[in-house]
Amino acid sequence: MSSRTIEWDELRRSERRTLSITVRPDRSILVRAPIAANEDEIRARLWRRRRWIWRQQEFFRQFEPRQSQ
Repeated sequence: MSSRTIEWDELRRSERRTLSITVRPDRSILVRAPIAANEDEIRARLWRRRRWIWRQQEFFRQFEPRQSQ
């Protein structure tokens, strides 16, 4: 589990004070960050929240159509 990396799919910056992480139903990751937040800070937060992110992605995986063989 620890060998996986966490990368965001979309980064939105605004005049906010906090950073938020959203895992969408398609399992993509949206990060909303303050304008002043640098990418190292964002990556560190994603790494700290990795277990929660992976859990959310696994939850949404159950709703994907199954592949026929």
